[in-house]
Amino acid sequence: MSKKKRQSKRRKRSSRAAGTSTGFHILTTIVVGSGNTISDPTPLVCIPGACVVWLVRNQDIVAHDVSIDPADFKRKDNGNREHPFPKKDVLTVHVDPDDYGLLITSIKKGAKNAGYKYSVRSSNGNGTTNVLDPDLEVVDPGSGDGLVG
Repeated sequence: MSKKKRQSKRRKRSSRAAGTSTGFHILTTIVVGSGNTISDPTPLVCIPGACVVWLVRNQDIVAHDVSIDPADFKRKDNGNREHPFPKKDVLTVHVDPDDYGLLITSIKKGAKNAGYKYSVRSSNGNGTTNVLDPDLEVVDPGSGDGLVG
């Protein structure tokens, strides 16, 4: 292999590694399956002032309304009801069968390092509601505290 090809391969590897070294995960996917089952989304790791996004994928044959209510958030360290968002508005999206939707908000500026449990609710036209409780971590990279355990 020529020296030029080796250098280009090395560059590609290092740029990929740099993109994943932060440890932040501001996007996760909520998959609604048949019978209104919800797959556990990848935990989110966010920074203050930045966006957080849930991609909702409806793989069921009926439409679903998927929501996240800030009032359902609880801190993992002390169990207090508290959310890291700038507003108290419920995030909700209607997703047709075999389609996608987005839930988008931000983490409030000045939010401190904390781990949260929250609820993802999915309901369909027949009154069936399913609830899941995934994780969200807020990490202030300027605090020096690192990730919350």
